[in-house]
Amino acid sequence: MPVGQPEENFKLENYFIINNLLQAVKKSAEYAQMDYLGYIALYGVPSVSEIVKEKRVTKTRQHSLKLFNLIQQYC
Repeated sequence: MPVGQPEENFKLENYFIINNLLQAVKKSAEYAQMDYLGYIALYGVPSVSEIVKEKRVTKTRQHSLKLFNLIQQYC
């Protein structure tokens, strides 16, 4: 489970936050007769949206440069 936050933000006193978030997952696993083994937290991982945004910006810049070059050829 990537939390995208530093580990300090999820100290023992905040342990219940993640457990509360995962209660639905745990109940779904139990309903499906699966063994719920808990979670592994990956701290400080950037969110997917940040990575996707970065890639989108890069692709947009590349596309804009191609269009700019094409327009220059015809002007």
